[in-house]
Amino acid sequence: MFKLLLIAEPAEEIVAHLSLWFELTVLIDSSRVLKILNEQQFDVLLYQLTHMNSKVLWLLNQILCYQPNLPIVILSETNDQNGTLKVIQMGVQDWICSSELNFPILKNRLWYAIERKHSQLMLWETYNTLERLFRKRMQENQHLTQKLQQEIQRRHSIEEALLTNRLFMENLISALQDGLVLINQHGMMLRVNPRFCTMVDYREEELIGLLPPFPYWSEQLQETGGNNFQNENFQGGEYLFKRKNGELFPALVSPGKMRDSQNNHLYFYLIKDLTEQKAIEQEAIQYREHLEELVLQRTRALERANQQLIEATLERQRAEASDRQHLQTLTHASRISMMGEMATEIAHELNQPLTAIRVYSEACLHLLTLNKSDDIAQALQEITQEAQRASGIIRDMRRLARNDDIQRSKIHVNELIQGIAHLIEMEAQWHEVPLRLRLALKLPWVFVNSLLIEQVIFNLARNAIEAMDAIPKRKRMLTIETTYNAIENSIETAIIDTGPGLSTQAIEQAFKSFFTTKPSGVGLGLSICQSIIKNHQGRLWALANTHHGTTFYFNLPIVSEREVIEENDNG
Repeated sequence: MFKLLLIAEPAEEIVAHLSLWFELTVLIDSSRVLKILNEQQFDVLLYQLTHMNSKVLWLLNQILCYQPNLPIVILSETNDQNGTLKVIQMGVQDWICSSELNFPILKNRLWYAIERKHSQLMLWETYNTLERLFRKRMQENQHLTQKLQQEIQRRHSIEEALLTNRLFMENLISALQDGLVLINQHGMMLRVNPRFCTMVDYREEELIGLLPPFPYWSEQLQETGGNNFQNENFQGGEYLFKRKNGELFPALVSPGKMRDSQNNHLYFYLIKDLTEQKAIEQEAIQYREHLEELVLQRTRALERANQQLIEATLERQRAEASDRQHLQTLTHASRISMMGEMATEIAHELNQPLTAIRVYSEACLHLLTLNKSDDIAQALQEITQEAQRASGIIRDMRRLARNDDIQRSKIHVNELIQGIAHLIEMEAQWHEVPLRLRLALKLPWVFVNSLLIEQVIFNLARNAIEAMDAIPKRKRMLTIETTYNAIENSIETAIIDTGPGLSTQAIEQAFKSFFTTKPSGVGLGLSICQSIIKNHQGRLWALANTHHGTTFYFNLPIVSEREVIEENDNG
């Protein structure tokens, strides 16, 4: 079983499937990857990314420098072509977009990455071996050529000395690593060295004094090249020679000429046995053909796997369509079950806009006695807005019960807070609590139902205001702030109070239905708020402040323009 190092915060489903096929090691903290690689050996590394940045590129470069033979596969949430090109050029084996992912594909892509890396290493080793052999032969040839050229020059310069010093010539000829044949201008063989005798398996006395055709000539050489050996323009070349037992072997012939003491032409030939070199070349050709056959087989296997992948994809699409229908049925049943819990909260939520309508109506009656028409018009406008707000709450509750989709739109969280700030401030003034807004600038968009998120913000703010009734007025302060969370790619909203705070046990129980710390509470407000945030793919939680009070947080994911369009189309 291959060993896989997974760098991610993976879902349990991914871990469960990968564990079936690999000996899996999960590393959440990517900064520890070099330490892990130093301690263990892995067959493949799977790196799950949310987005490409310089830190990721630096880490990939470090891994490839540290273990250049480790196959790396990137699992990304986006199909980033520029990012893909960069990491592939660096040496990463594969890039997989999680939107196109299923587990059989992931398994196959990881296995293919391992096999590709092994094939590359094998090809590289073969290439290095052939290159070393080639360089070795080139060096040998260069060395022999240089040696031959030096010897020819030396023979021309000391021609008389070579002829008169037979012992020196014998030693020189015997020391040659290639075969040597010396013939006169009539073609008679005058001298051969021991290396040549070993090469053709003839004794020296069997060859000396012979005239062409020589017994070591092959039939091909006799028909095509034998007479050329005594030609003034003969440049040498590769020919087939024959051993005494009839075995043929290739040889490289390099010609030269000289004069004897009587100024007669003598011809000598250096003959190099190419049997070993040809065997190496033939082995290289066979190995290359074998590799080509393996590549062809792998290509056919990939084509079959691709066809199976297409069939599996079609089957998965049919299964997903069935699952979506089933999910809609379950969602409707879940919404109906929530209605019982939300019945009490509806009265609680409607109490605020209805109270505001009553207050503004009384203000209108009072202003009528004072004959202030402008103020009356403003109060009537506020009554209309609060009535519309109450109507919106009822409308969304009816949609939820009828299994209708809750309408969502693209908006800034800051706009939602500023839109209900006057209601929160009105509630805060009744409890003598100052309100402070700390809203981050240039926040990205979110895609939400504005009315439901406003209800979450108002409920959390009202709970915070009521929690500060038990402390002195000078210590009261309600703060609402927004920030961008780059790690989770979301907008985070915090409602901070300076009240007596909640115990650790109360914070753990706060979001459970029917749990409350208020004497007259029903314990459904926070539970419903949590359901709304979860329905928007967000998270709601609470933490105790360092000094006094409690902070309730919720985050909402950032949605791109493309996802907004797809959501509207699906709706």
